[in-house]
Amino acid sequence: MVTLKILEELGLDQPSGENIRFGKLSRKEEFEKNRKKYPHVPLTFLLKIDCVRRGVSFTKEAIEKFQDPYFEHSPHIMFQWYGYDFTEPYGVPQSYYFNDGTVVGTVLSPPDKDPYIIDLDEKNNFIIRSDGEILEEVNFFKRPAYYGKKTRKNRVM
Repeated sequence: MVTLKILEELGLDQPSGENIRFGKLSRKEEFEKNRKKYPHVPLTFLLKIDCVRRGVSFTKEAIEKFQDPYFEHSPHIMFQWYGYDFTEPYGVPQSYYFNDGTVVGTVLSPPDKDPYIIDLDEKNNFIIRSDGEILEEVNFFKRPAYYGKKTRKNRVM
């Protein structure tokens, strides 16, 4: 079996112990259990893993603010693991990042999968919530200036 040295150094090269079925513990209970088990792993790394595993959902206000042309959008249809692949008339982010620079690939998830919620705080900043509690500020990538422009041969960039 091949193991990566960094995983060994972080104590992540072995199975996490008992196998917990998805949904047996609440999202918060499961996250806190992992925080206690891996206190040396940064909180944003654990949050990233859980956001990709559980997925995220946007509030209407957050997804509407995200439609600003300032942000980079991916296609309106995203093929996701749970089979729900239409995002209404909204563009969605390919990925987002936390304030420490941790990049997270966007996995959209319906409510029955208990996703994290991307919302807006009172200052209109994007944040990620879990059970009403703000966990981290969320940032999205700026749309590159060359998008929509054409080359000398009239090809869209």
